[in-house]
Amino acid sequence: MNIRDVLDKLYNEKKFICPYTDEECYEFLETAEGQMQVDSAMAVFGRKLTRINDNGAFYLTCTDPEHASDKALLKREFLKVRDEIEPVVEFLVFVSKVKSDAGVLLSGDIIRYAEILNLVTDNELHLKHLNLLVQLSAFKTVKKSTADKLTALFDGLERLSLLIVKNRSEMLYQITGKVDYVHTVMEFIAEYEAINVDEEEAEQIELMHE
Repeated sequence: MNIRDVLDKLYNEKKFICPYTDEECYEFLETAEGQMQVDSAMAVFGRKLTRINDNGAFYLTCTDPEHASDKALLKREFLKVRDEIEPVVEFLVFVSKVKSDAGVLLSGDIIRYAEILNLVTDNELHLKHLNLLVQLSAFKTVKKSTADKLTALFDGLERLSLLIVKNRSEMLYQITGKVDYVHTVMEFIAEYEAINVDEEEAEQIELMHE
């Protein structure tokens, strides 16, 4: 495995590496040698390799959150995750209602577009829920058909790196390891509800990086 490719994905692309998004890279990061190489290369940038739980996705975090630039980065990342949580949670709720036997969707789970489409079609409650979902900026579409709206939903989740395509012709999708990160953030917010991000400061941060 080319270490430069690994660092490019983690640092430049800010990707979450799980066995579903990049099996080869994930297997490399699971090794002690791989982790040592990444941490050694990233130390000069004040970054370190972090893993969700004991067997989840890998990603980079700051080694000194009190450093001014790192603090600003963390705030930007928090705002980004905050904006992603609503559409992700709404999608998880949507699937749990449409496919009641699905349970809580976890990384690695397979979603069949055709199955969801069949369950949504001609069901007024599910159609209403889908119409609400496509009003969110992550899934926004002006198209009218149920199939197009559902496609916009799946495309939006691909852009958020929550879904990857396993088979394009059969429209099979797989939940990535990033969903575990979202679950972890939700648990953290639930436990520490007094998280305050000054709205004026948040707007300034967002404007700086548009």
